[in-house]
Amino acid sequence: YLTFYIMIYYLCVSYCQVFTILFFVFNFIKNKTKVIKKFRKLYYYFFFVFSTLISPPDVFSQVFISGLITLTYELLILSFLFKTKLIR
Repeated sequence: YLTFYIMIYYLCVSYCQVFTILFFVFNFIKNKTKVIKKFRKLYYYFFFVFSTLISPPDVFSQVFISGLITLTYELLILSFLFKTKLIR
């Protein structure tokens, strides 16, 4: 059981780090929607690679995890765009 909890701990830490990095990246490029659109495909590619590395070799779990990460990414973009539009 100990290895399971250690693996869950490292998984949670890695997820928190990824979302924190995304938060700071979006905070850094608030008004640069062209940059976001330009690198969107690259971010999707990295999300799929990241989900492949952290999930078991089951295709369903890889697609599910990458879908959740992609959905979170899009929601962060949407929230930052609303935040910048409401502030101005």
